[in-house]
Amino acid sequence: MWAGGRRDDSDHRIDRRTGHGFGPPGADRQLSADGIELRFAVNYLAGYRLTRLLLPLLISSAPSRIVNVASAGQLPIDFADPMLEREYDGISAYRRSKLAQIMFTFDLADELRDNGVTVTSLHPATFMNTTMVRETGTDPASSVARRGQTSRRTTPTPGSDSRPCRRICSPKLFASWVL
Repeated sequence: MWAGGRRDDSDHRIDRRTGHGFGPPGADRQLSADGIELRFAVNYLAGYRLTRLLLPLLISSAPSRIVNVASAGQLPIDFADPMLEREYDGISAYRRSKLAQIMFTFDLADELRDNGVTVTSLHPATFMNTTMVRETGTDPASSVARRGQTSRRTTPTPGSDSRPCRRICSPKLFASWVL
């Protein structure tokens, strides 16, 4: 595991615990160093890039697993304005980045289906008592201690024929979310 810049080979896993929440209400749009809307860059593109860089290792180390921590709270992606340059809202940016993350998970699960790599995403909890939730002024609805009891898988159970996101939405509904 990589932790604080170190790799611990006895654990045989790599954890990426990065994310960017909503931001305080009314916060200005932020950009990454590359000029990409910050929530999209951190919540989607960073994980996408890291996963693509690690794929040869993950495939050669099979069985292996990729778990994307997503959200049941998603919004349609407006491909005419994916970086939210016309109308910005941090909550909308977060929710769109999470839909992009789940769409990537669907595609990657299909791509790696026969390579011994399980790809899933999950919804950890609704309004868990975290800084992200508290800074929006929202009352927490669940605790960090209960996160495992409230998480939901948003992609298929390994070895099943179920479609991704079955517990959150149907494929028809999912397709309608993408503008």
